[in-house]
Amino acid sequence: MPKARFFGSGLGVVLLKRLDDAIRDGDQIYAIIRGFAVNNDGSAKVGYTAPSVEGQASVIAMAHEVAGIEPESIGYIEAHGTRDRPWAIPSSSQA
Repeated sequence: MPKARFFGSGLGVVLLKRLDDAIRDGDQIYAIIRGFAVNNDGSAKVGYTAPSVEGQASVIAMAHEVAGIEPESIGYIEAHGTRDRPWAIPSSSQA
């Protein structure tokens, strides 16, 4: 299993602004967050920081419902994961 962690220095910033305000201010809009969801599948999860496949699938379905979209309409997904533990891969890719 490859180790995906590396050490370095850097900074990342994400600015969230209401869509109406961004349009009014003439800001360049790179993405729009239409919905989100959070969950905790408790004892069903694989580990403290690793949700189960079912937990991942459930929260993804909740986010689709909140956003009012169909999964087929999504063309790009940005995600983060360390992928340095065997259980991290299945829960992300199978959900």
